[in-house]
Amino acid sequence: MNEAEKMVKSLYPENLKGLDLSFDESIYAIAFGLQDEIREYGKEAVFNQLGMSAEKMHERVEYCLGKKMYDGYANALRLVLNGNNAAHVDVERLAETFTFAVSNLCQPTDASIDYCSYRADVNYRHLLTQDEIKMQHEPNAQHELVPSDVDNSTEQLYAQVQQLMDEVRFYDEKRDQALERIEELMVEIKQRQDCPKDFGMKNGSQRIKLHEASNQIAWPYRSAEVIRKLGLKTIDEVIQYFGDFNNFVESKDVTLLEWWVITIILRKEELLPATHYAVKLDDEIDQLELSVRANHVLKWSRIYDFDDFAICFASGAKDGLKHVREMRHCGKVTYDEIVQKLGEVSVELDDSLYYLTPVSHVRALDFDRRNRKRLLSCGIDTVGELLAACQSQNRFFGLRYVDNKLYREAKAHLNRYGFSC
Repeated sequence: MNEAEKMVKSLYPENLKGLDLSFDESIYAIAFGLQDEIREYGKEAVFNQLGMSAEKMHERVEYCLGKKMYDGYANALRLVLNGNNAAHVDVERLAETFTFAVSNLCQPTDASIDYCSYRADVNYRHLLTQDEIKMQHEPNAQHELVPSDVDNSTEQLYAQVQQLMDEVRFYDEKRDQALERIEELMVEIKQRQDCPKDFGMKNGSQRIKLHEASNQIAWPYRSAEVIRKLGLKTIDEVIQYFGDFNNFVESKDVTLLEWWVITIILRKEELLPATHYAVKLDDEIDQLELSVRANHVLKWSRIYDFDDFAICFASGAKDGLKHVREMRHCGKVTYDEIVQKLGEVSVELDDSLYYLTPVSHVRALDFDRRNRKRLLSCGIDTVGELLAACQSQNRFFGLRYVDNKLYREAKAHLNRYGFSC
């Protein structure tokens, strides 16, 4: 063994020495921080929790290193962990590259942004267990339902939750079809000559007493909290506050999504008039009929639709407006135009985005852009999936182990919207 090979061998992580791990097992141990557990319980006991064959582990490792990781990092991992021929290697450069590669594996979100992987949102822990996660969330997966008094494992209980969520989705589709048909029939009835003039008129505003408590309306959990924190005690006070967009501009912590939800409910109760622009969350900002300059300013800042606006203001009005003010080429005239147009918008949201259930999309929880990317990298789309990931104690699937920083953020958002985890 020449001097270069001895120096490469010295790079092998101290906490892996003596564990007798294969290359694939070493990758998993680094990614999930399993070194101490393997030393205490043995590698068979630890890797049995993963439930993957050696062939499947090898397939996932090769996929991550071959398809998703920068070639230099992948080669450094192979050289150091696999004991490949290192006779003609710049050891100093290899040591630096190997350090970055290890950072990519064990800090999958932040490290992948700091050091160049092919994608900015690569989460290697998720990719190493991707097939297992897909299996857990497979819509057609058959899970046997057993009585609640049986002592089930946590994973079995999550599987039952997932099955019930899939059934709810099915009935939601049927419900949407029924509502569409009802709407068609209502239009047809109103076109008939013998239809009374007041047929189908809402009378919600007639039964609500403006000078009495705001809880006459069944607000979503988060909306009720916002109203309480703003000190709005009567319906009239809520109408006065949320009927003027300047109040949003002057607020600090109210997010744009929270503002939209409350104004939507007030309009449904016919307590606020309709606005000039009625749009959906996924509609492009072209609907605002902005000037060419304002349009370009927003798109340069990656705001293409109204969901991007909600993300921009996810930390509150103060931070969101500061972000708009600091956009490239955004002068005072352009800033005033964007804020004015935003105040004229009436966004139509699906009920599931403010009356939250396990099948609601995670964007209903008002995450910012960075955390949205983290959730996407972990394959989490719904509130139910996020709850399951936060509550899971599984070393390979639990969010507290896969991405602890995201886990803490997710818990805070779930608690804010009335979910306990």
